[in-house]
Amino acid sequence: LGNLPVACQIFNAHKSDLFGISDFVYGVYRVKENELEHVCKVMRRCDLSPNDATPARSYIFEAFLHACENNDIAFLQYLKDWGVDANIVRDANNKGLLLASQGGHIKVMKFLKDNWNLTHDDAYQHCNDILHEAIKSGNVEVLQHLKDYWGFTATDARSHTNFALRMAARNGHVN
Repeated sequence: LGNLPVACQIFNAHKSDLFGISDFVYGVYRVKENELEHVCKVMRRCDLSPNDATPARSYIFEAFLHACENNDIAFLQYLKDWGVDANIVRDANNKGLLLASQGGHIKVMKFLKDNWNLTHDDAYQHCNDILHEAIKSGNVEVLQHLKDYWGFTATDARSHTNFALRMAARNGHVN
């Protein structure tokens, strides 16, 4: 992570300057998906709150999404231990949960529910996309998980003019 004390001094000097943090992080790290974890670790070591409404928060959110999409439970635990709150987890209509379900990452879905107290309503949010995507892809394991662990019912599948059921039939997923 380079010269961490100097990085922390720069971060702390620019805490009130919303663009200073963002420019520093982007300029030094040229943030790519595989570097987001390092950016979060620097911010944590510099005692920055993960829940501050700054551009730095967007890096935390992107790192969170990357972890959900790539089945990275260890980094999700790191974010939880750092104090990332449920508001970040719920950003963008629970996009992290959607990415985890699209990838078939049931352990991530369970981790999000157990550690950030996500609910059936969170999973159902935004026109029931999580259920629709699982049906569209024919991912029976995710569908079973939504039923068993999140409390999804046939009523959920029939919502939004039976979209989920129509999608399953259109894609030949009749089991």
